[in-house]
Amino acid sequence: MPADPGSECVKPAVKFASGGEGSPAGKVRRLLALAGTAPLAIRYCLAAQRDEQNGFPFTAAMEWQKAADLFVPIAPFADLCWREWERIVRLPRQMAGPISDQLQSERRISQHSVPNPAGNELPLLLSA
Repeated sequence: MPADPGSECVKPAVKFASGGEGSPAGKVRRLLALAGTAPLAIRYCLAAQRDEQNGFPFTAAMEWQKAADLFVPIAPFADLCWREWERIVRLPRQMAGPISDQLQSERRISQHSVPNPAGNELPLLLSA
């Protein structure tokens, strides 16, 4: 028997308060997040279908991507949106990242590979 009989009652409350994936608090939190984003995601899906019918495929692809981002908690719906995006753009979904991140990483690589001439001249200027 434990030294403190009330300690057994405290342990489940601590687990529920943590809000992990399996806890009721975590399930409620995910459900509330989904309830807030699902209507907006559905609107993006409907707008994407309408834009594609009206002849704006790349606008539709952008809306499918936004819907997929909002449907992240429901993997099958997110996957459906990504498949529509891939169909329109004809690229794998890994290419859907922002271009600015790719440019910044390329700049960092090029900065490290090119020597900085000003850095080499500074000691010469100070010694004169």
